[in-house]
Amino acid sequence: MAQEKDRDLASLAEKWSIADPVFTNVGMDFTFDYSVSNFVDAGQAYYEVYDSSGCSGEGGNVVATGIITSDLIDVAAGSETNPASFDIDAKTVRVPIGIDDNSIAGNAAIYTETDIDGIIGATIVYCVRLGLKTLGDSPLEVNFLESVVTLTVDLSSGFTIDDINVQPKYLPANIATQTYTVEGYMCVPGSDAAVADATAALSQGSFITVCIKPDAAGIADGIKMRSVDSFEWTRELITQAAVESGIAADNLLTIYDPTVCAAGDYCQLSSILFAAFYATAGQVRGYGVASVQFGARRLAAGGLRSLQQAEEEAAVTSEFDLSVEIKAEDDGPGAYQTASGASMGTMLSAILGAVSVVALL
Repeated sequence: MAQEKDRDLASLAEKWSIADPVFTNVGMDFTFDYSVSNFVDAGQAYYEVYDSSGCSGEGGNVVATGIITSDLIDVAAGSETNPASFDIDAKTVRVPIGIDDNSIAGNAAIYTETDIDGIIGATIVYCVRLGLKTLGDSPLEVNFLESVVTLTVDLSSGFTIDDINVQPKYLPANIATQTYTVEGYMCVPGSDAAVADATAALSQGSFITVCIKPDAAGIADGIKMRSVDSFEWTRELITQAAVESGIAADNLLTIYDPTVCAAGDYCQLSSILFAAFYATAGQVRGYGVASVQFGARRLAAGGLRSLQQAEEEAAVTSEFDLSVEIKAEDDGPGAYQTASGASMGTMLSAILGAVSVVALL
């Protein structure tokens, strides 16, 4: 079981991984190619350019002059969720950046001239930050990579670049990668107490109530829940939304209160499943994305904050999943496309395991 948890954590980190960039240049125009996994979807990558080797976390400011930025070339649309088809470097994000030789000398934050034995030169130092964020109305940055670019420029015969050095900006030891887990389990509505028997038979039309909360280690470190960002139930071709964009889906089949979840010890949602889920014996999978945070402080709405920032500002977005085993004793009325009414002889038992959060701090 411990090995399975470790693998789940590793898989989650791999999904959001960013490889060091491969860069090329033609004159003053540069491209930075970042390999990402085929889990990453269009719209999740973005970049910024900062005016110091300290990048975003050590006094750097977004460059205003001297650097020409263009829209990044995004990955193809679509996110691979089948583990068998996962590829850690199947997609590429391309970042195009140029040097404006007409204005670069006016930006002292990134440009410094030198005069060595009458040979005029300059160095240009800036930081490229590529981030991956969740989709939706309130995106959160899940991972980022900062690279410090140092250009050595020969000014003795015009403006030419003699040397280019791109180095990753590694995180200080005190904000190294930290891993937390979140437990998902069947619980009593209105409480975080687990049900007496998670394998007890439930009839069609009953609520399936799920609690999501940090594990003991996370609680000890002050981890609190922030939100359930999305959640859905699926079985083969049948899908039922439960939470969308942080609120209960409009199909009226799920109860979820985001205000109770925010900064709380746990989040809870309760769903009634479509009767079609009970048509035959098998598993129903619940899949979602939840966010946690340090302490009671919630990040400003709409403010994109990195999961690699200091602890007091950190919020972590995580995937989680669970499955429900359904046993149908008859195949008749269970095929109705409604959640009302009980299907005779239908039983289900919840298989609820620990789910994982990776905090890239």
